[in-house]
Amino acid sequence: MSSSLQSVSIQGLTGGVQPLLGLLSSRFQVQPCYRPINTSVHPHLSAYQVPSKQLVITCSEKVKVERTTNVSFPTSLEAPGGSTMLSLIGSGYREKSIAFIKVKVYAIGVYMDARVFASLENWKGKSQEELYKDAALFKMIAEAPVDKAIKIVLVRDVDGATFWSALDEAVSPRLEAANAGAAGKEALDAFGEVFKGRSLKNGTSIYLNWVQPFRLEVAVSGDSMIPKCVEASIVSSDLVSALFDVYLGENSVSPSTRTSIASELKLSL
Repeated sequence: MSSSLQSVSIQGLTGGVQPLLGLLSSRFQVQPCYRPINTSVHPHLSAYQVPSKQLVITCSEKVKVERTTNVSFPTSLEAPGGSTMLSLIGSGYREKSIAFIKVKVYAIGVYMDARVFASLENWKGKSQEELYKDAALFKMIAEAPVDKAIKIVLVRDVDGATFWSALDEAVSPRLEAANAGAAGKEALDAFGEVFKGRSLKNGTSIYLNWVQPFRLEVAVSGDSMIPKCVEASIVSSDLVSALFDVYLGENSVSPSTRTSIASELKLSL
């Protein structure tokens, strides 16, 4: 990943904040960031209403670029549904075979509470290759009792059902291996409801926020703005563990993400 500083400056405006907000309102459409979910079918889900439209202006932020997809990830993030500022520890991409051709589907950014580094001293001085191959290291990162998040950014248009099918294909076997049973399947079905019946356009961001101890907060944004609400809140230790193993485990669907994390840890430890 490479670092850069993105900034937005607004010049030539006088008269205070109201004219600025008026100008922005005339230029941009501000939309609520939640869609209703049937909580009677999935009682452990929480749907969050948006009390009012909110406008967030980020003047500057440090980012790192995932080189293969050219997607920029902020180096720090307060993910929707959480209250902890998380640090980017690596990024990568997922690709799928379509008609025997591998295509990039989305970029991935992995965020952790920086306190996790205090528990990784035993890996200090190891090479990037040693870190990448160390299953115990990635298991510790995935299971560390701190808040963590995955940000997914689509780099092509994908039907929601297709996106979910690929993710379900990776998560389900892990739930079965963990003997998650009916409760695990119910949590997985509730997770899938967020994506079914919707279109995920190029540039869509998906936030998967693991809030301690075992709550998964799911949010979706059609652009680069961070949603101020979540679309689903699911309490399931088996689901969050399986989901993060999909990206950080030995059989990760994104080896490039593990490579990036190993590289970042080599520099940070």
